[in-house]
Amino acid sequence: MRENYRALDAALARAGRRARIRFAVKASPVPEIVRILDGEGAQFDVASVGEIEMCLGLGVEPGRLYYGNPIKK
Repeated sequence: MRENYRALDAALARAGRRARIRFAVKASPVPEIVRILDGEGAQFDVASVGEIEMCLGLGVEPGRLYYGNPIKK
């Protein structure tokens, strides 16, 4: 996972993209995955209070959490 993250980050940089990798916690709310990606500098897309609490409990800086929960009808 670390190797893939670093490869994607490097490819974006080489392409001149000012992009940040943001992991959707909803896709795999596994603490070890969040820890690994946090260590690599990822940002996190969170969609629930539970996801926010998990990330904060694991030490993710609040400024790297992005909350957007669209209302679907």
